[in-house]
Order: sequence, then C-alpha cells, then structure tokens
Amino acid sequence: MGQKLEFKLIYASDLFDTQYFFSYKLEMNTKPLSIGKSLVIITILIVVLGDVNAYSDDGDGNCTCSNCTDCTIALNSNDCNIVKLTNKITTTSHCINNPENFTNKTFDCQGYEINGSGGTYSGVYLYEKSRSIIRNCTIVNFYRGIYLRGSANNSLINNTVSSNDYGIYLLITSNSRLINNKVSSNDYGFFLQVTSNNTLINNAVSSNNRGIHLTLSSLNNTLINNTINSNDYGISLTGSRNDSIINNTISSNDYGIYLVCSHFDNILNNKILNNTQTGLVITDQGLGWSCSMGNLNNTIRENKISNNRDGIYSQNSISVINSNIICGNTNKDLNSSDWKVSFGDNNTCDNSGGWEDHGIESSCTFRCNGTTCDVDNDFYTKELCAGTDCEDLNSFINPATAEICDDSIDNDCDNLTDCLDPNCSGSHVCVNTTSNETNEINNTQVNIIDPPLGEPICINQTTSITVKITINATNPGDSGLGNVSAGINVTCTGNYISNEKQYVNLSETLSANLTFIVTPPASGQCNVTTCIDCEGSINETNENDNCGSLIFSVVDCSKVSVPALSQTGILILSALAIVFCVLRIKKKQINE
Repeated sequence: MGQKLEFKLIYASDLFDTQYFFSYKLEMNTKPLSIGKSLVIITILIVVLGDVNAYSDDGDGNCTCSNCTDCTIALNSNDCNIVKLTNKITTTSHCINNPENFTNKTFDCQGYEINGSGGTYSGVYLYEKSRSIIRNCTIVNFYRGIYLRGSANNSLINNTVSSNDYGIYLLITSNSRLINNKVSSNDYGFFLQVTSNNTLINNAVSSNNRGIHLTLSSLNNTLINNTINSNDYGISLTGSRNDSIINNTISSNDYGIYLVCSHFDNILNNKILNNTQTGLVITDQGLGWSCSMGNLNNTIRENKISNNRDGIYSQNSISVINSNIICGNTNKDLNSSDWKVSFGDNNTCDNSGGWEDHGIESSCTFRCNGTTCDVDNDFYTKELCAGTDCEDLNSFINPATAEICDDSIDNDCDNLTDCLDPNCSGSHVCVNTTSNETNEINNTQVNIIDPPLGEPICINQTTSITVKITINATNPGDSGLGNVSAGINVTCTGNYISNEKQYVNLSETLSANLTFIVTPPASGQCNVTTCIDCEGSINETNENDNCGSLIFSVVDCSKVSVPALSQTGILILSALAIVFCVLRIKKKQINE
C-alpha cells in the first residue's frame, strides 16, 4: 500500500555571501516495503518544476533583478532599499505592478528598457506610495508608461518614456518631482489630473499630441526650465488653477501654451517661439472644454513670444499682461475680439490687435524696433505706433486738445492750424486776409545772429535771441508779404516749450529779423522752428514748405569759463554763405 504527497518549499542557501531565492515544487512518494516482518523504506524524490525566479541581495540593501517578477519581489522585500535592473525586459502585462512595500525605495533601471505590449497595462504602477524614486528607465509600448495614483512625495528622474498612450500619468498625486525625463512620441507626454504641488524641471518633451497636460482642478503645479517642441500642443491646461509655467522654451509646436477655463495661473519668462499656430491661447472653449465664465486672473509677464502665427490670442478672458516682447508674429502680435478688462503695461509689439497698454491708446508701450510710443505720457501714441499724436514730445498737443487760433500750432492734430481749423478757440479773431495774388513761399532759412556763435546760452537765464529769416518767393512784391505772420516754436532739453507769433515785412527784401526770449532749464540744446505765413494769408498751392529751423546749444555757465574778451569770430549763415567778422569787446571795470 502507498501514497503520494505534493507540497511547495521555499529554500535558501548561501553562495559567495549572496542569497538566492528559489521556488521549488516537491513530489514525495512513500511506499511501505515488507522484508520479512520488518517494514519501511521511504524514498523521497525532489523534482524542480518550471522556471527559477531569482534576485540577488548584497546584504547592504542593494538588490538586482532581471525580470518583472523578480523586480517586483525585490521591491516588495524589506531587505531591498535600492533595486537595479540588469537587462532589458519584454512583457505582455504590467511590469512593476504596485509592490506592497514600494515606499521609501529606489528602482533604478540603469538605462535598460522595459518594453510592453500596449493593452491597458503600465510599465511602472504605484498606488498610495510615497518617498520612492524611479530613475534611469526606458519605458516603451504601454498604455501608461509610469503611472502614479493617490501617491505623494515621489521622484521620477532621468527616465526615457516613449510610444505609450500616456507617457507619465499622475492622478490625485501631490508633492512629486519629475526631473530630467525625456518624453516623446506618446499621445500625452505628461498627464496630470487632479494633482497639486508637483514640480516638472528640465524635462525634454517632444513629438507628442499634448506635451504637458494639466486638467481637472490641478493646482499649484510648477513647470520650470523644460524644453517642449514639435508637439501638437506644447503645454495645455484645462480646468486648472494656480499653476506656474516659468522659464520654459516652447517652440515648433502647433500651439505653444493653450489655456481653457483656467484661473490664477502664472506664465512667466518663457520663450514661446516658432509655433505654427498661436504662441499663447487663453480661451473659454477647446480641447473638449467650455465655460461661460471664461478664464480669470491669469498673469502673463516677461515672456518672449515671437515668430508664431499669432502671439497671444484671448477669448472671454481677463488677464494681466506685463512686460512681454511680442514681435515678428505673422498675423497679429496680440489678437482678441474683446479684451474685456484685461490690462497691462510696458509690452513691446507692432500689431497690437486692439490691445492697449495702461495709459496709452491702442498700442503697446514700445515698438519692436525699440521706439517708445508715448514719450510725453499724454495717452496718445505717435503715428509710427499707429496712434494719432502728431507731436509726441509735447503733452499739450494731441487729438483731445482744443485748437488755439493764434499759436501757429496744430494743437488738435487734425492737420489744420489756427484759423484754418474751424474749431479753433482763443482771443484771436480770425479774419480772411488772403491775398488775391498767387505766390509760393519756400526754402525758409533761419540763422541766429545774436548772441553771436561762440557765446554761451546759459541754463536758467533769460536770453534774447535774434534770428534772421530769409525766404524764397515767386512773387517778392506780393502785398501779403508786407505784414506776414511768423510762428516761432522753441523746444529745449528739459521739456521747455515756447510758442509765439510775430508779424514781419518780407516784401521785396524777402528777409527780416525776429527777436524772442528763452529761459532753458537744462543743459543740452534748443530747436527753433519758424514758419512763415502760419495763418495761411498767402495764396499758395503748397502750404507745407514754409518752415525752417536751427539748433543751438545750452550750457551750465557756472561750469564754463567765459573770457572777458571774445575772439574775432566767423559766422556762417546757413544756405546764404554770408561771412562777416564780429569783434565784441566786453568792458572790464578795473578797480585799482
């Protein structure tokens, strides 16, 4: 009579100070034997069935493994703190599938690949684990390459994750660091859903549908120093808030950054370049999302947004847009049908798309060539900036100013001066003094004759200036030249402006002297522009060539030594080339 017993045995032996763990199946046959009346010989047969699964442990907490099962056992062992993969793995299921004790441990693939078969499997999956590190792994062809769910304080470092549906997937996960990973050719590169306080640093994200995607109330995540290129969407946020996108290079995607229904996000100091569609989109619908309230209180500051189709596109959004350089975009630098109450300042752009920096009309503060669009801070920008200010150095000249009839200036920038403007105001009575004769005045020359050239004109001192006006006229005897108006505009360094009008006799001689006073406040120079017939009393076919100008220097005489006796000088009157000598002797009183 006999019986057959089967059981499993876990057996360990020491070999060269290394423990090897084996799984055996034992088959024991017992058969009683009769030798006379004596009994019992027992034969035991041990048969090892199937594969041998093993990992090694050096006794100091460092373990190595070569397949998914061994690595999972090692990560689950209390004896292993660091588990290193020693060769490539190919699997048709999950590989590292949430080892129970994978907390406060490191899994280091040492650059080896874990290759899956797609399906719904994950290369590495952790649920409710913390303080663990996954590094140096190449993970391809899974549904989720690395999947952290309900976990916190983990680190993913220097991994290469490609050709998965989701490259790196974080769900309800917080306070984790994702550093120096290469994530490419996935549907989603990084996918963060209902996450908070995670940091993505120095990752290379390329050739995915969505490079980095944050969704469903993800908040307080930080993306910094990442390189994101050749994706359909570089960075996309849907239903997220309080996230920060800082100092990333986002280039050659279809869309650089795409925000939908997201609030209180900070987009700072990024380079958003060469994207085929829009550099930065902020909208209330898209990517499967829509919201009636739009996007609220996102801050866009100090970014360089260039060479995209549109620089910034905004729809149903309220944003703070400050100090960005938005230049060279082929359609518009800024584009919106309604900026709502978005505001900002100190931006640089050429095509503002209706955007107005704070305090100026329909423009950025600077043009892309460095031009300041509103030098005199009167809200109106110069015509070069597509504005309506005809004199951007004088805050009293702009389209909101009333035309003054007797100052020879187009005060309201409507190209009509003084009495030619039907809306002019002031004490001057406009009368029609136009001569019936036709005349042409041009080539107006303005030359200073007193003080002579070489004598200083001092700051904070009232100085009488005499200039000689010389004109050309096709009809020198025109009666209108006998008492013709001459507008004098003086603009000096230090925001000194003086305007006055005098009447002179230019008939026959075509020249006359004008005297006016200046009190310049600062060292630098003064520009004097004199326009003949500023009231338009002479009948001309061209009223725009009657002005001449000159520039003289202003110095701080307290710092300049002025000799008692001036040298004989040569004064060259511009255009007339009249040379004469002036000898001026200043008397000195000598007390003996």
